[in-house]
Amino acid sequence: VDALPDSAQICSCNDVSKGALCQAVCAGATSVGALKDATKAGTSCGGCVPLMTQVMKAEMKKQGLAVNNHICEHFPYWRQELYHLVRVGRIQSFDALLEAHGSGMGCDICKPAVASILASCWNDFVLKK
Repeated sequence: VDALPDSAQICSCNDVSKGALCQAVCAGATSVGALKDATKAGTSCGGCVPLMTQVMKAEMKKQGLAVNNHICEHFPYWRQELYHLVRVGRIQSFDALLEAHGSGMGCDICKPAVASILASCWNDFVLKK
């Protein structure tokens, strides 16, 4: 991410560059939600959110700010920790994981991540028909 020039387009839907994201972080946007509000990046299809998050964390690190590696605001864990919680706790659904270890309703970041973890752990359909 550091090797990308400031002119590199991060969000093609809303034409947001790496430089615009870095400026927003410098202005105080230190969460994905705040960065979305400040730049509109990640507010259309959401495909750029992982790269946007990497840019935000790299810029925060450059500024000497504490970098949070939690998967999102709903789970105070990173992906590997969630995998471990699901496996050890034999958790079978997003709702059960959220109730036991999270807060809120979930988002476009944690829902697909947890679905992937559940599918990997239990080799079963994630969606109930």
